[in-house]
Amino acid sequence: ATEDPRFPPLEPRELTEVIFEVSVLSKMIEISRNPKKRPSEFLIGRDGLMVEYGFYSGLLLPEVPVEYCWDNETFLAETCFKAGLSPDCWLNERVKVFRFSARTFKEVRPGGDVIIRDFIKEYSTNCGQSVVKLR
Repeated sequence: ATEDPRFPPLEPRELTEVIFEVSVLSKMIEISRNPKKRPSEFLIGRDGLMVEYGFYSGLLLPEVPVEYCWDNETFLAETCFKAGLSPDCWLNERVKVFRFSARTFKEVRPGGDVIIRDFIKEYSTNCGQSVVKLR
C-alpha cells in the first residue's frame, strides 16, 4: 500500500477509510504442457493462474476472472497479457502455466468484521454462470 509504483501511497489518515483485503496463496502447481488440456485443468473461482516464459511472468488472483465474468480461455489469455506476452501464449507448449488457490479475507467495511470470500458463489451470482467442474 505504500510502495506499489502503480498507485499513490496511502496516507495514515486514509487507513480508517480503506477496506482491506488479503489473499493467502497456496503453492503453485504446474498444469499440463498440452495446450488443449489447459482450459480444463483449473476452476474459475477456486484457482488463480501464473504464466512463465523466459524472463516474462504474470499472475492473476482467483477473483479476477470472477470480477470480469471470464471463461477459462479468457482467463488464460488475460494472464498471458499480464505477463507481457501475446494473449494466445498459453497455446505454446514451452510456456509454463501454473494454478494456485487462495484464501481471501476481506473487511465488510473499514475496520469492520472480516469475511472469507467465496469466489465460486460470487461467479455464479454475478455472472449468471455455474463453474465448470474439472474433468
